[in-house]
Amino acid sequence: MTFSLLTEPWIPLIGTNGEALKGSLHDALLNPQQWRSINGASPIETLSLYRLLLAICHRAIGPDPRPRVDLLVDWPRKKLENYLQQWATHFDLLHPKTPFLQVAALKEASLNVSPWTRLALERSSGAARLIWDHSIDANPTPQGFAEMARLLVAH
Repeated sequence: MTFSLLTEPWIPLIGTNGEALKGSLHDALLNPQQWRSINGASPIETLSLYRLLLAICHRAIGPDPRPRVDLLVDWPRKKLENYLQQWATHFDLLHPKTPFLQVAALKEASLNVSPWTRLALERSSGAARLIWDHSIDANPTPQGFAEMARLLVAH
């Protein structure tokens, strides 16, 4: 089983026409002219997704003596494609050895299992009760891989 963040739609994007869509890392990074903004479920999620995209761009493009505004005219698509291809396995949410933002060896560490709600800062978890959220950790609502990827990035 696999869930590649490079190709699966998981980032909530707003197109230049104002339409809300989900896109992959390839969509967001290789065709930035198609998007107006990121529209996360919370400000923390939105900021975290921008930070992820910026970090990838920084690693892929590297230091560039040109002013950053020039990148908008001459987007370094090839550099980004090469970087994403080189590190493709690290952008797989379910990769057995290098799952995205996770430690695969924790499975064998015999630790207490926690529900996914611990990743959601806007939800109550454990002893951290919120006034407006009365969910219970023992029975969390199942979530999809796209939602889990966004929670990992935001956390």
